[in-house]
Amino acid sequence: MLTHILFESFWIIAFISAFIFFSKRKGLKTAVLFFVSAAVWGWLIEFFSILIFHRYYYAATYSLYLLDVPIYVPLAWATVIFSGYYIVTSKMHIKNILKIETLTATSATAFDIIMLEPLAFVYKFWLWTPESIWFGAPLANFIGWIFAISLFVFAYKFSTEKIKELKSQIITLTGLLAVNLAILEIIVYTWIEVLKITI
Repeated sequence: MLTHILFESFWIIAFISAFIFFSKRKGLKTAVLFFVSAAVWGWLIEFFSILIFHRYYYAATYSLYLLDVPIYVPLAWATVIFSGYYIVTSKMHIKNILKIETLTATSATAFDIIMLEPLAFVYKFWLWTPESIWFGAPLANFIGWIFAISLFVFAYKFSTEKIKELKSQIITLTGLLAVNLAILEIIVYTWIEVLKITI
């Protein structure tokens, strides 16, 4: 569908534009570390959400996929996280890590609620099965956004503020994201298998 191609193209262009914008202000290495790690994190969240929840799937009309996740999706994750992060740190000048991760996660989740889910519902960018409370999306989706983005921002800020050498930053960030993914898996397992919550 044309709308799907346009949506996919928009996020690819937005990702490239945000990357160039950030690299000009913070340097190429910093931009690569942020955007690559955010995109990988976004893909992992999507892949495991589809695999475990079985609550949504993407239309089969996009150009490129990696294990059922369209390539543009992790790029969109990185771009949305960056937008919230940049506003909070560079425009609002917030320094406290807890406030940064909370406000970044909240702003990104608000964007999903206000813009992405309504658009996805109308144009079938992704489909929820069964449909739930907000344009098909369940409450658990938005809770998941807040958790996932908060954990990423914490890992990124800790790695880049506490450690100065790039190789050590990469190793620390990778380790923290692996631990964070395990935490999310435990939360998801508890949510579904123990508490039997399906909101």
